[in-house]
Order: sequence, then C-alpha cells, then structure tokens
Amino acid sequence: FASALNCRADHFGGYFGSLSPDVEVFFGSLGSFLDNKFNPTEGAFEVNPPFDLHVMDRCANRILELLNNASNNRLSFTVFLPEWQTPWTFQPIVLQEDGEA
Repeated sequence: FASALNCRADHFGGYFGSLSPDVEVFFGSLGSFLDNKFNPTEGAFEVNPPFDLHVMDRCANRILELLNNASNNRLSFTVFLPEWQTPWTFQPIVLQEDGEA
C-alpha cells in the first residue's frame, strides 16, 4: 500500500498498490493489493497496510493466497505493522517445500 505522496514510479521501478487506484494509476499505482488483478508469482514486495485490523487481516489472507498460488517460484513479502496494544490473532503459516502448510 502506498500513494503518489510516498512512492515514486520511474524507470527504476517504484510501482505500488494503493487504496485509490482509479486516481493514482496516473502516478504508478498497479491497483489495489487486495484486488485479484494483482497476482505476482515472483518478486519481493514491501507491504505496509493501513493500521486497521480489518485491512491488516485481509492483507494477511491475501499474502497467504498469493504465496500458495506462487507454487515453487520465488515470492516474498516484508510486512510492516504497528506495535499493537490489543492482541491480533494472525499467526504466520510456514509452507513446506511441497507447498503444504
């Protein structure tokens, strides 16, 4: 998640997913990270979702979906979350080499 205010798309890359892709597509937005149109099968991505429990939960589920669909390709996500005062129940799932959780 980013916006044209904190990310720059140029010939070095810098493309981003955003919550307002209809407006930010002109500045390099690839669309919503949560949308099924964003389906990378390889690459390394930084994810910094809005600090809202519902959005963070949807983001975690989307990452797991993408990792499961990536098969044996190299796909990774670095996720930045706030230090949260209330417990959040997301538990990371480590995939085995055969793709099973």
